[in-house]
Amino acid sequence: MKLDKNKLETTLISNWTSFINAKEIINFISNHLNVKITFVTISKFELTNLGFILWVDYKNDQTYGFVEILIDLNCDLFILQ
Repeated sequence: MKLDKNKLETTLISNWTSFINAKEIINFISNHLNVKITFVTISKFELTNLGFILWVDYKNDQTYGFVEILIDLNCDLFILQ
C-alpha cells in the first residue's frame, strides 16, 4: 500500500495541535535560537526516511522567522537550520 503524501501532509498541517504541544515547540525553538517566541504555526510536514521535517513559522513582538525541525523516529526534536 502506498500513502498519498500530499493528503497526509494536509491532514497533519490542519491537525498538528491535536498531537504536538504548541508550548513545547515554542520552548524548543526559543531555547535553541535564544529568542522569545510567542506564536508558531506549521506550514509543512515532510515525511522522510529519518522522520518528519516540519517547517515552523514563528513570531515574537519584533520579528517573524522560520525554522526546520526534524521529528525523528523516536519522536526526538532537532533543529535543521
